[in-house]
Amino acid sequence: MTTAEIDSIDIKYSSFRLPDKKRTDILLLSIAENGILENLQGVMDGDTFILLDGFKRIQCARKLNIKFLPIESIAEDCAIGIITLLKNSNAKSLHIFEQAKLIEELKNVHMMNIREIANRLDRSVGWVSMRLVFLKETTSYVKDQVFQGKFPARSAVYTLRQFTRVNNVPSGEVDSFVKAVSGKGLSRDVDFLANAYFKGGDAVKRQIKNGELSFAINKMKSIEMSHAKLGDNENKILNDLEIVQKYIARLNYKLPNMKSESSQFVSMANLLTEGILSKINTFIKVLTAFDQETKSDRDRNKTGSADPAQQRDFHKTDRKTSEH
Repeated sequence: MTTAEIDSIDIKYSSFRLPDKKRTDILLLSIAENGILENLQGVMDGDTFILLDGFKRIQCARKLNIKFLPIESIAEDCAIGIITLLKNSNAKSLHIFEQAKLIEELKNVHMMNIREIANRLDRSVGWVSMRLVFLKETTSYVKDQVFQGKFPARSAVYTLRQFTRVNNVPSGEVDSFVKAVSGKGLSRDVDFLANAYFKGGDAVKRQIKNGELSFAINKMKSIEMSHAKLGDNENKILNDLEIVQKYIARLNYKLPNMKSESSQFVSMANLLTEGILSKINTFIKVLTAFDQETKSDRDRNKTGSADPAQQRDFHKTDRKTSEH
């Protein structure tokens, strides 16, 4: 068995791997009882062993004052070593963030093009490209928080991207949200807060920015629990309101930067915008009346004087629209 002195191992790729305190604590107990049973994997560069896999083991070894560690060279150089690690990632369970960082290293440092990387990994060009695009679209601040273990990687992939890609939320707003919730040990509650922050109003957003996180979490959980108790028509109205909110946000982001020299696009866009503008004043009146009525219902519920079956009369609102 080949071993290396712990202080001689190069851990420059440690920043490419996500921390996991729970797994590290379990591993620490195992190593304390049984020692290191699995070789640390990497490549030899002269007399230096460059570590590619085994960063939690070396972290535990330092805590346990273990001086010599079992090592295994998996390739002749770092590029091939990274390829080997990525090919084995199904077994090693590399996160998409980790895969993306390693692929970026192959492209930018080892000067491998996307097709070459895909061929060597036995993956599609799309699989490789998607990871590079994912990393590029994630802001530097979010990446820093994820790799420091302060913001859940799962939420960055499945929740934040929902708002950045689908709702076109500006990156500055995403960073502001992540800054407000990072390092709080919230785990899955981050998803509730993200929905409150990006879908709720300014009041909820201010509360989250001011650190009033418990209120926002409880509010979103309460909404989620009560959602199942609503009727079909109520759920449809909520769904329609959410769609309107999403597309308003998307157009607010896209339209100021939209430039087109296509006469066909301009004609069709003018037709649609004229139709929308002809209905917008009536929509604002109806929406405002609905908002005021629901707020009144909420206030009456607080005092216990509301009738749950109360019928709302919105027909007083002028609903006349111009048809195009």
